[in-house]
Amino acid sequence: MKKMILLPCFLLALRLFGQLGAGFVAPNFSAADINGHVWNLYEILDQGKTVILDFSTTWCEPCWDYHEAHHLKSLYQEFGPDGTDELMIFLVECDRFTTLNELQGMGPRTLGNWIEGTPYPIIDSYRLSETFGITGYPTFFVICPNKLAHKVTSLPALPAGELFAAAVQGCPPATLPDNGAILDWSGTANQACAGEALVPEIVFSNFGTNPITVAEISMQLNGNHLETLNWTGNLATHQLTKIAFTPFVFGDDPGAKLDFEIASINGQEDSELKSNTLSHQVNSAAQIHADELTVKLYMKGVPKETYWEIRKSGTLEVIASGGNELVGPDGGGLYEFTEEVPVGEHTYIHYSGYTIPVPVPGDGCYEFHVIDALGNGLFHEEGAYVKLLNKGEVLFSIGPDDWGREFIKVVKISTTRRPIFASLNDLKTFPNPVADELQVDFVLEKAELLAISISNALGETVFSSKAQAFPIGKNRFPMAVSNLPGGIYFLRIGSEEGQVARKIVVNKP
Repeated sequence: MKKMILLPCFLLALRLFGQLGAGFVAPNFSAADINGHVWNLYEILDQGKTVILDFSTTWCEPCWDYHEAHHLKSLYQEFGPDGTDELMIFLVECDRFTTLNELQGMGPRTLGNWIEGTPYPIIDSYRLSETFGITGYPTFFVICPNKLAHKVTSLPALPAGELFAAAVQGCPPATLPDNGAILDWSGTANQACAGEALVPEIVFSNFGTNPITVAEISMQLNGNHLETLNWTGNLATHQLTKIAFTPFVFGDDPGAKLDFEIASINGQEDSELKSNTLSHQVNSAAQIHADELTVKLYMKGVPKETYWEIRKSGTLEVIASGGNELVGPDGGGLYEFTEEVPVGEHTYIHYSGYTIPVPVPGDGCYEFHVIDALGNGLFHEEGAYVKLLNKGEVLFSIGPDDWGREFIKVVKISTTRRPIFASLNDLKTFPNPVADELQVDFVLEKAELLAISISNALGETVFSSKAQAFPIGKNRFPMAVSNLPGGIYFLRIGSEEGQVARKIVVNKP
């Protein structure tokens, strides 16, 4: 019997399979079903199967009505592993508070027993729904063997055979011998500074029946031929690979339009030209004046998945960082849904806000990187954000509706307060890491009034001194840090004209 509940449920406008668009490259995932079996999307697709994901919630009436009509059950029985084995179906329960009880039909947040009579796997994962950007229920994705995903918000109520035909009509089988496809851009940031190296990279796929061992692909920059790349490898039907072109220096133009085109596959003309080209725009980075940037965060949900850093563009030199260092700059999207993300020493606290000043060491191009461990967006609740600001002006902001593994903002900065950088030379801090006493050595070309301070990774000042006179020549300033907890800190030495900063690490035995 259907139970009545007072919970919102969103059903978007009807869209049948016949209205599928060109699709996008589906993100790969590994996820465990309620029986503990781990499924990998790409492993299924590489078997030539089409995958249907049914994103629903236990309390959604349209979801329950469609589930109870058994259209997907009939489809799975006829075309799934026990039938023709051409199809896999997964029911994904999206509510983060749902438990096995609700799926079994117990409690006020469910309309019935979703498990009973369901032959295909059920995955209880709000994270997976966030990866696919689900905003309404039910939402369905048809994912073709070629890795392209198509979103629909309603499946037609058709007999199994007709429903299968409708589902796979957007997934044409590989029938042509030598058929390559350029699916997406996967290169470095979509912004770049003049004089910086840009790494062009594309996602390349085999849509043909023959393995691709050789592919000739050309790249144009603003309409001018830049490179023809001869790729070699062994790419089976529907497999993907990333192809990187030779880095080039970004010029003074307001933007770079990159055009890629497949010239030949396996030494032959491509059997089909439909997916042979891709255009991508890289814009010139914003230019600002700044002596200090500000990173503001408000953490909700799962802050252990978040890490950020500001680095000099094109280098590994990090001028500031924060969050879970165990995620790190290369951890975005690398953790699977079945894995527990490890918690680093400097992971932010749930439901807490932070304002972190970041001194700019000098003119240059800087990249602000924000990393998400699972690659499913940073936040899970309204109100959370990460922002980069300059004197109160928001340069970059990420909120709950932004999905991805890594977010990058590139800015070209010129500083305005320069004299201290010209007069303060050879600033050294040792030992670094430090446990008890930090020695700060510097050489002055003229006598200066300098103030010295230390702030923690949250921007809180933990030590400060009034401005005092330092003579010309070599200077040493000892600082006791034995009372500080272990962690990352920023040493600042400043005058009225400006300041310079160094990162220090306090280690406790």
